Amino acid sequence: MNLLLLLDDDFLPDGTARLTGRRAQHAREVLRAEPGESLRVGRLGGLTGTGEVLENSAGVLHVRVTLTEPPPPRPGIDLLLAIPAPRP
Repeated sequence: MNLLLLLDDDFLPDGTARLTGRRAQHAREVLRAEPGESLRVGRLGGLTGTGEVLENSAGVLHVRVTLTEPPPPRPGIDLLLAIPAPRP
């Protein structure tokens, strides 16, 4: 499940969100976000929902955000990895 994570600083006074940097690049190159399309989004520590792409120009992704769903529950398992120490 791809979920574009939004931070509090991403939100503008009108309720839309503006992303720059790596997250905007990821949306453009990996998610292939185009104006008019809808992406799954979530606010860090808050609700999830959809974001309609308003603008996707070089380095900037501007989305209209609708957050209506609670975040998914935490998985019941943890993944632990161990790397063996090299032999002397």
